[in-house]
Amino acid sequence: MEAEEAENAVLEAIKTVTDIELVNRKKWISQQTVTEYKKCQKYMVEYKQIYQKQNSIIVTEVADHTRRIDIAKGALTSLKEKLASFETIKKQTSSIKSQMKKIETEIEKHEKILKIEEKVVTEIDKKKGTNTDEYLDQIEKCREIKRKAITSVNSVNDAVKTLTTQREYQVQITNLKNVLISTHEEAMTKREEARKVYTNYTNQISTYQEQITIIRTKITEIKTRITETTEILNILIRREKEITTLVSRTTITSEEKTKLTSELTTIQQKIESNKNIITIETKNLQEEERGVTIVEENIKTVTIYITQIKKVITVLEKKVEETKKAIESKTTTSTTTTTSVITGGKVEVTHEIEESEEENKSIETIFENVNKHVIDIYTKEETNESKTTTVTTSTSTSTTEIKEIEKTKKTLEKRRQR
Repeated sequence: MEAEEAENAVLEAIKTVTDIELVNRKKWISQQTVTEYKKCQKYMVEYKQIYQKQNSIIVTEVADHTRRIDIAKGALTSLKEKLASFETIKKQTSSIKSQMKKIETEIEKHEKILKIEEKVVTEIDKKKGTNTDEYLDQIEKCREIKRKAITSVNSVNDAVKTLTTQREYQVQITNLKNVLISTHEEAMTKREEARKVYTNYTNQISTYQEQITIIRTKITEIKTRITETTEILNILIRREKEITTLVSRTTITSEEKTKLTSELTTIQQKIESNKNIITIETKNLQEEERGVTIVEENIKTVTIYITQIKKVITVLEKKVEETKKAIESKTTTSTTTTTSVITGGKVEVTHEIEESEEENKSIETIFENVNKHVIDIYTKEETNESKTTTVTTSTSTSTTEIKEIEKTKKTLEKRRQR
């Protein structure tokens, strides 16, 4: 595994060097195109000034020659009108003819001037169109150079972004692998903790069952003592009635009366003592029965917790297997370098990290609940133990009194038989 990772790292390093060289080459081309575009911009400022200056000269010349054409056209119109007026004269004298010849000469002269000026205006218009076309061609050349520069700069930016994204993807893959390893180890640790908690719960169930057996034995003993004490109490009450009857007779001697009176006082004290014993034992019986109820509730609660912890263990087992498979799959696919995989992988990595964090939070919540339940159970156990101690103390006190009652019972039965 380590040799394969080392080989992949070397291949990735070689590809990284190649990618960096390609990016540097694109940067150099981009710098050349940008420099060329800046030169074009600089020359374009001068070219624009020249074009504007030529255009203003052409406009002035066109206006000047247009004015001359208008003057020639006006002169031709005037001369033709004057020539027509001379032609209407019937008597053509030599002076009139000479003037007509001069007019015709002037007309020819102005017609030539008009043709020349019109030709000049046409040539100037052509020159203006040529200058405009050359200016527009230069603008288009600069635009083309600008487009090339923008394309080159965007290509460099895309290459840098791709390389950066690729590096980020590799870092995220490494981080994800580390997260998966730590998650795997954490899941294994929590699984062992959950198994210990499960064992503790199972042991608690056994302890509670033993407690129920002990408490029910105590309940049986208490009920037996109550029954025996009740029988003794009934015997004492009957004896009390008998003594009362004997004392009320007229034939009884004073010595017998004194003896019976003393015995009556003792019996009344024992009756009161037995009543107290029955009250105490009844309270002890209620406490023990309440203790049985509490322990049974604890058993039900712990059984629920055992069901929950089994689910936790199942989740953790699944988590351990998933993280193990994920670590193996990430180790074999960590050398993916295409842009599409980089983009998709980046989202996938982030998604897997978020899922891992959510699962860890859910497991933490389950463990917090389990720990809380364990604390509650231990608290109930301590309370039950204190109650059991109290009941045991009171039971031991009442046992001594019962022994004395049993002795008294035997004595009274002997007296009755006599």
